[in-house]
Amino acid sequence: MNFFKENEEHILLYSKIIYSDKTAYLHLLFLNGELTLKSTDLLSVGDEQIYLLKENKNIAIQIHHSSEKEVHNLQLLFKEALNYESTY
Repeated sequence: MNFFKENEEHILLYSKIIYSDKTAYLHLLFLNGELTLKSTDLLSVGDEQIYLLKENKNIAIQIHHSSEKEVHNLQLLFKEALNYESTY
């Protein structure tokens, strides 16, 4: 995850959800790297930022406006993952 730099926008290319052992994971593919995290570590997904918890630190990832469609998809996946985890 060290490809995220402060005050730098990132282009989100693709996101998907992976289910394993009653846990939902979100896989995010950016132009300059990728990240997989538990859905419970993703705090929120806004139009221009993704907030997550990594190693007990709150992290904000700036998202480039060209990723609008994929951010919307990630927002839907985030809701789906939260619903999945709330059933267990």
